[in-house]
Amino acid sequence: MSVMLEVSLLSGRTATVEVGLDDDVQSLELRAEIALGVGKGRLLDSFGRVLASGAPVKETGLQTGDSLTLHVRRVQLSSTFRAFATVLGDASVETWGDVDFGGCSGAVQDVLKNVQQIQATGYAFAAILGDGSVVAWGDADHGGDSSVVQDKLKDVQQIQASSSAFAAILGDGSVVTWGNADRGGDSSAVQHQLKDVQQIQASVSAFAAILGDGSVVTWGDADCGGDSSAAQHQLKTVQQIQASGSAFAAILADGSVVTWGDADCGGDSSAVQHQLKTVQQIQASDFAFAAILADGSVIAWGHAAVRRKEKAADFRGQLLPPAGGGGEIHGAGRLQQKLHGNVGLEEP
Repeated sequence: MSVMLEVSLLSGRTATVEVGLDDDVQSLELRAEIALGVGKGRLLDSFGRVLASGAPVKETGLQTGDSLTLHVRRVQLSSTFRAFATVLGDASVETWGDVDFGGCSGAVQDVLKNVQQIQATGYAFAAILGDGSVVAWGDADHGGDSSVVQDKLKDVQQIQASSSAFAAILGDGSVVTWGNADRGGDSSAVQHQLKDVQQIQASVSAFAAILGDGSVVTWGDADCGGDSSAAQHQLKTVQQIQASGSAFAAILADGSVVTWGDADCGGDSSAVQHQLKTVQQIQASDFAFAAILADGSVIAWGHAAVRRKEKAADFRGQLLPPAGGGGEIHGAGRLQQKLHGNVGLEEP
């Protein structure tokens, strides 16, 4: 015995799908995806409840003529130095690459469901689930093990990452950190200040948080922007922050800019400070900043191009282990089949 169901996309496109009562919801999802010509998604009933993929159709109470919604999301892709993680349209996760860099999520695969967002350090991944909890995997010393703070990782709104640590903003505006302590994984020295946090940015080894009153709190490697004490008296009414590899640049409400961190990476803007007025936006490379002014002109500061090329090699050498380090490349072939029908196939 079978039922005929109307399945719609959020765009309004609809298809009629037939499925046997003895089939599971996953079979229904596949038929709906084929009929609508989209990638993997989740089925929601008329009350907005997600239908469990493994459940038999006959246990869902669905009847001929019922309407369902297929929720298809854009595929998200994140990477560490040597591995990838992708969130598919059905909010599941697939990983591939060097297992020592997060390329195998097998140990946590059972809990990687309803994933909303993934962030990555150079060596590990952290996923925010639909219930606001977090799942981490990869190199334990660089953010892949969140067990010490797991009981605090609730109602997580967003995660930011340095090269070796994570910082999560909770719904109450507080912050939880984990990973390499020297690269921002330990925020205990400023924890009492991390309240009403609106935004976090990260350099390679430090974090900077904008609070609700426009002030800034920093922690991590002092040489990479983790110490903003010299500029703290200027860091008021901060609107946004951008980070290079080892420095930060903050745009204030009056359009001026305050910088701190490694001078060779843009932490010293004194040579162009008189020009940094009515700044609208800032972008950063590893070793320099560029600001767009209200009149459309651009002001840049930081490492000169020739020296930057020389230092870039040294910088990467500090972060990456030697090539051919023996890490296993895991899951690439298996993933191709799962990615097929997802990449580029999202709801119009």
